Amino acid sequence: MKRKLLFLLSLVVLLAATGSAKKVHTLGDSTMAPYDEKATVTRGWGMYFGQFLTNGWTSINYAKGGRDSRGGYNELWQTAKKNVEAGDYVIITFGHNDEKINGMDRDEVYQYYVNKGMTSEAAALDSRGTTPSDTYKKWLGKIVDEVIEKGATPIICSPVCRSYMDGNGKINRAGRHDLGDKFSILTADGIKENQKVGADDHTMDYAYHSEKLAEEKSVAFIDLTTATKNLYESYGTRTKCEAALFDGQGSTHFNTTGALLVARECARLMKAQGILADDTT
Repeated sequence: MKRKLLFLLSLVVLLAATGSAKKVHTLGDSTMAPYDEKATVTRGWGMYFGQFLTNGWTSINYAKGGRDSRGGYNELWQTAKKNVEAGDYVIITFGHNDEKINGMDRDEVYQYYVNKGMTSEAAALDSRGTTPSDTYKKWLGKIVDEVIEKGATPIICSPVCRSYMDGNGKINRAGRHDLGDKFSILTADGIKENQKVGADDHTMDYAYHSEKLAEEKSVAFIDLTTATKNLYESYGTRTKCEAALFDGQGSTHFNTTGALLVARECARLMKAQGILADDTT
């Protein structure tokens, strides 16, 4: 009887400890994703975010390369939500792969091709792509709503910049995920390419619409687009920026230094907004 009582007491303690686990779940694309440190120099900032959490908080990284917001909902969130509990936080950041067909929605373009009998074009179409002001917000919003339903707290992060710099060492419009200088639209008359809107028009700006969604949903927003813009520009030139922060394989993916700095920026901005303020360094 004594052994049975001790076992039950131990089980109660174990269940209580498990139930009190404090977790931050991260959903995103290749800029956040985990990588094999023995196989590549590429790093995702989600790999290091947990280093900036304290007081028993841990980070679980579900990010995967190549995911847009639609894939984020249909794949990553479907896995993560099984583990999300009341009191947890969920960081959500997409945008890079939402741009894959120049600002158009993949499903809408696919259906257009099918309806026109353009089977080869439909078959060749990328599986990713959303419109900034419409389906991008739709898929992000579905994740946000379901996080709240779980009793957890969603945090929308705008996407990190690409290292696209102009001659003055400033991140250009496309680097900030605003396709306003060159995008395509699907109309009743077909696809129109090489469209452009003014610099003050945010119709094609993914980062802008992620912030608008956060406002509409009354949830936290972290502006990693501006934070990484300022970080990259602090190096003066694209060459210096990429040598310091990137993996040597393009304008998008980080090395260890870059990933650590972005993770630290996210934690810093959260703390500044009072999000886990006593539990981040």
